Parts: sequence; C-alpha cells; structure tokens
Amino acid sequence: MGSKYGDIMDKVEVTAEMRRRIIRNIENYDFQRRALLQSNVRKRRYAALAGCLVLVLFAAIAIPKFMAQNTGVTDNGGTPVTTFSSINELSQSVGFTVKDINYLPFKVSKTKYADNDGMAEITYKDSGKNNAVYRISKGNEDNSGDYTDYGSTVKTDIDGSTVTLKGDDGTFALGIWNEGKLSYSIALSKGINKAGWQKMIESIR
Repeated sequence: MGSKYGDIMDKVEVTAEMRRRIIRNIENYDFQRRALLQSNVRKRRYAALAGCLVLVLFAAIAIPKFMAQNTGVTDNGGTPVTTFSSINELSQSVGFTVKDINYLPFKVSKTKYADNDGMAEITYKDSGKNNAVYRISKGNEDNSGDYTDYGSTVKTDIDGSTVTLKGDDGTFALGIWNEGKLSYSIALSKGINKAGWQKMIESIR
C-alpha cells in the first residue's frame, strides 16, 4: 500500500495557480472571527454557571427564612426565638411562671410573647413608636441587653425588690431587678419618672 501511495503522490502536481489559491484562502480565513466565536461560547458557559450559583445562594438564604416563618421560629443572630399566642404557652415553654405588666405609660395595641433561648420576652407596642420590652430569665445576670451609657443610675425599693433604674434628665428608660432565682428587666422606648416605674412594676400580676 505504501508503494501505491508513493506512486500516486509522485503523479500529483501543484501548479502555480493552485499555490496562489491555497495562499489566498489562508490569508482570507478570519482567525479573529473564529476567536470571537470561541470567546462568546466561553462567556455563555460562564454566564450559565453564574446563574446556577445565584440560584443556589438564593435557595440557601430564602429557604431557612421561609421555614422559620412557617414554624413560628425566627433567626435572631443564631439564637432560636419561638413566638406564642398566649402568656400561658410562654410559661410552659420557658419552665417558669410569667406574668403580664398590667400598667404601661402608653396604650398597648399589640403584645408579642417569645421564648428567646430560654428567656421569656414580652414586647408591648402602641399604635405609634412607643414600646416596652419585658424580660425574665433564670439566674441573677442583667438580661436587658441594653448597654447604653445613661447619665443617671438610682436604686429604689419597689414592691419588696431593689430595682436599679437608668436614664437621663429625671426620667428612666431601663429597670433591672432580681426576685429569687429569676432576673427581670423592662426597657422603655421613652423614659418615665420613678412614680411611673413603681406603678408599672407593682402592676405585674
């Protein structure tokens, strides 16, 4: 077979016209266009990959939030928070009796009961911007989470407990105290005077 191929190739003659045609075809070949087409193919592949990554990230963020909304559990910086429709359900969840505040310096229009990782948390709101956050937890630590540098701190006896009040200009926005093995705190969006605090704490029944 090798000899036949050699015999055939010996008979092949490339004329001057054929050489010119071959060279002209090579010169006219659009290498730049081919490179552009290959580049576009790569771009489409990268775009598809990027789209898949976006969908994965969206699912990773949206699905946990959706599940939390449908189970009554929300994400609070890694701390599990479970909400309830009544104070009795909250008491059962945290393992100790929780009582409502029956007097507040504003008209309550919404109350939220929550178990914040074993700490009872009740949020009272009016129809505007006023709110109060009432917390009860086991132990004797400050559970308010309020680290504001208030200008005034006083201690006063209210209903048999020593209450630490913090605030500014004669009004107090934070109250902290202990009873037995439980810690209590009330944080107000707007400060009130000592008489208001006494009436508020004495109303917890």
